[in-house]
Amino acid sequence: MCRRGTKGETNLNIGEMLLDTLREYLNKRVLRLIRNDNKKDMDKARNIEKIRKFFDMSKKTDYTLDNQTWDDLDMNKVYAKLDRAYSSSGEAALYSMLRNPLMEEDKVKERGSLIQLFKKDSKLRESLQCIFFNLNNDFKMAF
Repeated sequence: MCRRGTKGETNLNIGEMLLDTLREYLNKRVLRLIRNDNKKDMDKARNIEKIRKFFDMSKKTDYTLDNQTWDDLDMNKVYAKLDRAYSSSGEAALYSMLRNPLMEEDKVKERGSLIQLFKKDSKLRESLQCIFFNLNNDFKMAF
């Protein structure tokens, strides 16, 4: 409810209320989109050359998949099947994880625990996805 005051103060309060209503509406739409995307494969345009920039700049290990192995295993299709990222940094991180598989048991277990957490706790997962959705894709600011 608007408090009584000058006309300028009342207009400001109405403007703030409209902005809050708009934010709430947009957040609900984003959440609906995220929930819908989780039910099916995400059909989105991917520019693998841009996505792989972070990987190209990163340190390689003894177990890093080279380009030939990556292509032989048709890993771009695997990547597309797994990709649920809403930000260019998320896409780059997933690509890098696939190219640099974990080999130490404790690290594999730690990642598995995180994956299970996100599978079980949909509220946490959706909250983070909303944040990343709002980051969106920005290759100017990508790795």
